[in-house]
Amino acid sequence: MNAPAELAYPEKLPDDLKLLLKQQKVPVDDPLIAVLAWHWLRTNESRDVIQASRVKLETALDERREAIQDDRLKLEAALDERLKKMVEWAEALKYLNGHLEKLSEVLSEKPLAISQRITSELTQPIASGVTLVKQLSVDIGGLLSDVDKSLKRLRWSHIVTGFLSGFAIGTLMISWIYSHIFLH
Repeated sequence: MNAPAELAYPEKLPDDLKLLLKQQKVPVDDPLIAVLAWHWLRTNESRDVIQASRVKLETALDERREAIQDDRLKLEAALDERLKKMVEWAEALKYLNGHLEKLSEVLSEKPLAISQRITSELTQPIASGVTLVKQLSVDIGGLLSDVDKSLKRLRWSHIVTGFLSGFAIGTLMISWIYSHIFLH
């Protein structure tokens, strides 16, 4: 970086600034030329820094977007698997309901003999039905927990993305304002 005093000589000025000063008919011995040249160089250097930062920000945002999409796909796969299990449990409950209807019919015909038969034949299906219902309860609780965590991560991602987008726009606007002020 050149010091302002080093830029006081018109032959050392950047070419684009020389052209601007010539078009604006600024006298060569004007004391503000050094300060203007120094700010001109600072603006040009900051443009490069802003461009590099913009590229880094775009890369980071792209990586975050890909991570969010990957998480969404994983969540969809987990939900599909849980849905398959729920369909299986629904079929088991339909099967159990059929047995209970048959049992009701038989009980209405022969109550005493049926009670002993129920104990021997339906103990296993009822126990498996209870086990399936307990497992369904546990799986639904886990699913709700996973969905809640995913929703919190998604909201956080939206907040971070919004902040970073605003930061990038603010940085670009500030650099544009500075360059606009020093160009005019």
